[in-house]
Parts: sequence; C-alpha cells; structure tokens
Amino acid sequence: MLYYDISINHCTIINEEGAISYDQSIAIKDGLIAYLGSDAKDAKKVIDGRGKIISPSFANGHAHSPMNILKGLAEDVDIDAWFNKQIWPYESSLIPEDVEVGAKLGIYEMINNGIYVFAEHYFM
Repeated sequence: MLYYDISINHCTIINEEGAISYDQSIAIKDGLIAYLGSDAKDAKKVIDGRGKIISPSFANGHAHSPMNILKGLAEDVDIDAWFNKQIWPYESSLIPEDVEVGAKLGIYEMINNGIYVFAEHYFM
C-alpha cells in the first residue's frame, strides 16, 4: 500500500520567502503536504511536475469583484468621464442578482490566477 495520496515530482518550488528550488518533489497525504524535498516519491497518483512551478497562493487586499461585469465600458475616456458618465450611472441600476453574477465572475478570475483570498470592497 502506498503511503502518499499524491506526489508531484521534478517540479520547481518557490517558497513563502521567494527562494527557488529546482527538481523538487511534494507529497500529499490526507490533504496536507507530508513531504517536501529532492527525492521523488511514489503515491497513488504521481504527477510529473517538469516545467511546472509550485508557489504559495496570492492574496488580493482590495477587490471590487462585481465590477467584472463592467469590463470594456468606456475604455477610451478619461477617469472623470469613466466614473461620472459611465460607471456610477450604470452601477446605480444594478440589482443584487447583477452584483452576484459579477462577483462570481470575479472570484472565478481570481481563482484562475492563483488568488486564494480577497477583501471585497463593493456594495451589497
């Protein structure tokens, strides 16, 4: 019986201090990292990590995720016109369902880009 559930072998690791280690392995047991080192490990599922980088996740300290639905509006205007003539009038007509859909799109985008936690600063 194999001890580890998942092993990612021969990958590059960036640790929490930004140090880079090459040709490393990570083994996971019961959802937790159980091994980190240079020896490849056997597991129930083995992933070849060559050409892959493993790093800590990112945090977004100030998000307005529901504004995802506003992308592309008035990109060719100055900031005053963007806020006062485009964004704020549009936002005043949003309903809670619009905000929920925009937030879900924003959350998906953050997850897809390695952000694991965020502080939301939007209304509703």
